[in-house]
Amino acid sequence: MFEKFKDSLKNFVNKISTKTITAENLDNQLDKFKTDLVGLDIAYNAVEDIAEYIKEEFSGEKMSRFARKKTYTQNILRDSIEKILKSAENDINILKICQEKKDQDLPAIFLFLGINGQGKTTSIAKLAYYLKKHKFTSVFAGCDTFRAGAIEQIQKHADNLNIKLIKHEYKTDAASVAFDAIDHAEAKHINAVLIDTAGRMETNQNLIRELNKIIRVSEPTLKIFVGSLLSGNTAYEQASVFNEKVGVDGSILTMADADIKGGAAVSVIYSTKRPILFLGTGQSYDDLEPFDPKDFIDLLFPK
Repeated sequence: MFEKFKDSLKNFVNKISTKTITAENLDNQLDKFKTDLVGLDIAYNAVEDIAEYIKEEFSGEKMSRFARKKTYTQNILRDSIEKILKSAENDINILKICQEKKDQDLPAIFLFLGINGQGKTTSIAKLAYYLKKHKFTSVFAGCDTFRAGAIEQIQKHADNLNIKLIKHEYKTDAASVAFDAIDHAEAKHINAVLIDTAGRMETNQNLIRELNKIIRVSEPTLKIFVGSLLSGNTAYEQASVFNEKVGVDGSILTMADADIKGGAAVSVIYSTKRPILFLGTGQSYDDLEPFDPKDFIDLLFPK
């Protein structure tokens, strides 16, 4: 997982640690490194911040204190990426949220955002399975009343997981579906409502208006962006727009098992300043792993 990211970091460390560092050759190496990072799907602004941090830490006065350049270089790189990961404002624990709501005899309400083809509906099913493993019950709200086949898709997951799906006819008001699902959860003492929404392009103004209406009606506990790591910088752009238009509280990034770059994960956090909650790591319902920034850093910088 994320082999290209690891290789790029390792190559930069090796090149810097075998040279006498001057302002000129550091700039040359940083220019090449920035090109590599952009190629790894890290957003340009994030790349610039990483490069500036490295440049500052490599000032002659600081560098002269360290005899082990390789260790020093690796630590600087690690710190520069950790700084972005730690910029996420909230440490969100889905299970803790569900328990707190359960103690109040209320459902946690999770609304999912994202465009078609990124794994949104499958991620909803995976989260329901994850909650079920931890003894929390769920109900699905089929609020994608726009795309042909969307209700049938989530119905299949509901049947597989033995979970109730609240649905209306196509072309009906999506917000009313969310309202009915929450009403059902409260009446039946169900712990979580998982709201599927229409997956049109993030720039579609009708989609944004519909999402805002669903948000007003449902008052979600969390608004969760779902994007694919294989989308690269497109995931960053999608997350940026959704965050600007409706707000994002956390993200689920899919296709981590197939992604050899890994940079999109850094970009989404950089864009939203919100944490990644889970990584999708395969096709089965069990393939949803809580995202731990420390584990991510340790993966990039193996000891």
